[in-house]
Amino acid sequence: MPVAISLNTPIEDLHQFKIARVGQNLSRKLAAALASYSTKKQATDATVEDLLAYLPMRYEDRSRLARIEDLKEGMEASLELHVKLAGGYEVRSKRSFSKSRLFIFEVSGVDAGKTGRPVVVWWFVSGRHAYEIINFYTKKLSRGARFITFGRWEWDTRRGTYSLHLHKPADELEMLAASDDEGSSEQSDEDTSDPSLAAIHVGRRVPIYRKLGDFNSKRLREIMHAILAALDDKSIPETLPADLKQRAGLIGRAKALREIHFPAQDASMEDYERSRSPAHVRMIFEDFFWLAFAVALKRGKRTKESKGAVIQIDRRVTDSIASVLPFKLTRAQRNVVLQIFNDMKSTAPMNRLLQGDVGSGKTIVALVAMIAAMEWGDSCLCRNAGANSGGGFLFPSRAGCDRQATPFWCNAAGRTASAWL
Repeated sequence: MPVAISLNTPIEDLHQFKIARVGQNLSRKLAAALASYSTKKQATDATVEDLLAYLPMRYEDRSRLARIEDLKEGMEASLELHVKLAGGYEVRSKRSFSKSRLFIFEVSGVDAGKTGRPVVVWWFVSGRHAYEIINFYTKKLSRGARFITFGRWEWDTRRGTYSLHLHKPADELEMLAASDDEGSSEQSDEDTSDPSLAAIHVGRRVPIYRKLGDFNSKRLREIMHAILAALDDKSIPETLPADLKQRAGLIGRAKALREIHFPAQDASMEDYERSRSPAHVRMIFEDFFWLAFAVALKRGKRTKESKGAVIQIDRRVTDSIASVLPFKLTRAQRNVVLQIFNDMKSTAPMNRLLQGDVGSGKTIVALVAMIAAMEWGDSCLCRNAGANSGGGFLFPSRAGCDRQATPFWCNAAGRTASAWL
């Protein structure tokens, strides 16, 4: 067995590190699922670092589970329930014009203290395999089975109790282990539970993951927990300079990776739900930092290139622009135009994105730049069209073209500027 697990460890080799209930077959399945989700071309390329980058979609505070008596209309809450009755029934007749038959699967359950009337958790089931799905859930949710579910609870007048409509039961309903369950060396059924791992799922803040291949949130949580427990902080290299971390008030990468998956007991759950926890801030900052760094490197290479023609912005050009414009530009528009003129006068190619709210004047700024190029005798849009070809605008829609075409007709030094779709 390898000495220690690291971020570069292939997912296919996880079974070598005695990860709970993960054998060679499951390691390969997880690697294949992760490769299809990430940018990795082959399952053999998927690593532990890729898996840790599969972040939770939300979090639940299972250290403070709600009770039935606590429920209110529209309340979002997690409940641990014991199944009283479960089954499905058809809501679309065989005579329906639709080829697909529609069913509703309902689970009636009570909390451990039986603090109120049984509540109902339900969802739609349809498709060719509807019967198989209903049979699967009926066996899975047998009387006495324990599960946790989260969502917005609504008062159901027809049922006379609170109900919860699930959209993705695989992600929103999680089975819990019964006290007499026995663990196994490798998971043969994804919903098989190991009592020794129960502390990972209850009595704490837990991450909720979207289903990844055949792996539901519960199994992913167990695997993530085992990997993070086996990883030493020294095996998680810091990627940001120390002075930058200090100036930005960021936590270390190792701590961020651990806490973004398993929040500390004193952490603000509101910050986690808004992706504003220290762990989220660190990981988001890192992503944007390296993106900005790559863009800066690319821009540095581009500014060293030389373009074919340098446009001179002299008094003649500015006077011609002023004679065409029916109004004065705002201060912000003048600042942007000045930056664009500097780019046009530079020997390096211009590569600029003009961003602004609707009605802020982006179009008039682009028109000024086009007139400046036309006045200098250069052609906009079509480089091979000749000096007298004028300039053109491309619009993504007919509406935009029709709305701006009339203002765009102007005459500058005998050349025509037109709006094109």
